[in-house]
This record gives sequence, structure tokens and C-alpha cells, in this order.
Amino acid sequence: MTSFKDTRNLLLESYNDGIIDDDEFILLYEGNFSKNPEFLYEDYERFDLNAMDETECKAEFRFTKSEIPRLAEALDILGTFFCHQGTTAPGIEGLCLVLRRLTYPCRYSDLIPRFGRLVPELSMTYNIMGPKHDAGMLRDSGLLNDIQRFAFSTTGQPMCLYGDPAYPLRIHLQAPFRNAVLTPAMQAFNSSMSAVRESVEWLFGDIVNYFKFMDFHKNLKIGLSSVGKMYIVSALLCNAHTCCNGNQTSEYFNLEPPTLEEYFV
Repeated sequence: MTSFKDTRNLLLESYNDGIIDDDEFILLYEGNFSKNPEFLYEDYERFDLNAMDETECKAEFRFTKSEIPRLAEALDILGTFFCHQGTTAPGIEGLCLVLRRLTYPCRYSDLIPRFGRLVPELSMTYNIMGPKHDAGMLRDSGLLNDIQRFAFSTTGQPMCLYGDPAYPLRIHLQAPFRNAVLTPAMQAFNSSMSAVRESVEWLFGDIVNYFKFMDFHKNLKIGLSSVGKMYIVSALLCNAHTCCNGNQTSEYFNLEPPTLEEYFV
């Protein structure tokens, strides 16, 4: 389809060649402007990660220049993205577009100076790349089946996860006592485990701290945007950031996080 800009250029040529008169030119020329704002993407260079310095990279993408290619490889991101209308974009550019959009709430037009692309191209490239109840997420993850098969110590003792009261009780999945009347021992158990469980929930704060788009409620409307998918992607990217830099939770438990390659194996 011919763009409005191409149509206007053709009208100018037709007018100069005497094919259309003054009245026809004015009528047709004024009728061939988009109602949407025109963003001059041609004024900007296409995205080049190597042209960025480390400070820009860390601020805009949360990862360093050396970490981004590792992340792309660990995520098995394609060398090139192909959009349905013919747009192509390098895989690294697509990953950086997702990182930049999630890092802070912004419009696609705000990304033109960085990526040098039309708004529709940015939107399609981003999209190539609703909250659930905890128990529903557990069921869908298949985690319970895995821990029932593999979560045993070297001496054969069952090992368990500790969750909040929303989770079902199993040998490998424990939760706080929730009896109507708690004994002193039950109260002591709940209190001691509460502090540990709270430290794990620091991770939820990390997600919205690093990827502030997930804390911008005006953009997060179930049915109008892929809220669940965006949160899962943000959580995975936050875990990837932890693999590269550690976090408060890993320091609290004095545990080294896995490498990017080990995490996404």
C-alpha cells in the first residue's frame, strides 16, 4: 500500500507536470495526511549495541553489553526476527527492545531515537518476543510432579518447599499452620518460617524495581494487554539479572546463583 508521504510526492509531481490544477492539488494534497502524528524515524540511526557505552546499556536494558549476547544465547533467541508484513530485526535488537520497554513505562514513539524504526515496526517486533492464583500457577508449572520425583536428600529424606497458605499441603510442599487454635509450638514454627518466606518475596519487589513497566498500572489491563505473559517474561529476565549480578536473597542465604547458561539449560 502506498504511504501518505509517497502519495503527496506523486501529487507534487503531477502538479508540476500540469496533470492536475490548483484546486485539485489542494484538495488531494490536504486529504493525504495521516491523523496520527508523524515521527521522523529517518533522522535516527538503526540500533547498534556496540555504539552504546556501558552506562547507557545498564540504565536502559539493566544488563551490560557483554551480558546481553550471553542472555540472547541462553534464551536461544533467533539470529533474526521476521514480522508478518516483512519487517526484519536482528535478535539482539529484539531482545534489547523488550528489555528497554519493560525497564520503564514508555510509548513506542519514545523508542524511535534509540532504534530508528517506525512505531508499527517496534510494536510488531516487541510482540514477537493476567495474574493467576498461586495454586493455579503451581499446577500449570508441573513443579509439584518434579519435586515428588527428585526432591530427596542424599540419605533419602524428603525435601520440601515452603509456601503460603494458598498452597496445598503435601510431603514435599509445606505451609504455615492454620488451625483455629495454635499451640505454642505451632506459633513458634509459623514465626520462624515467616521471616524466611518474607526474604523469598523480596524477589517480587526486584521484578518491579528492575522492570518498572510492571508497576505501571495504567498499562496493565487484563483483556487489553498480555499482563500474565509480560510478568513471566519480566520474572525470567530478573532471574537472568540475578545470575549475572546476584541479589539480596542470594546474599541472605549465602548462596551463589547459577550462571546464565546453567539457569536456562
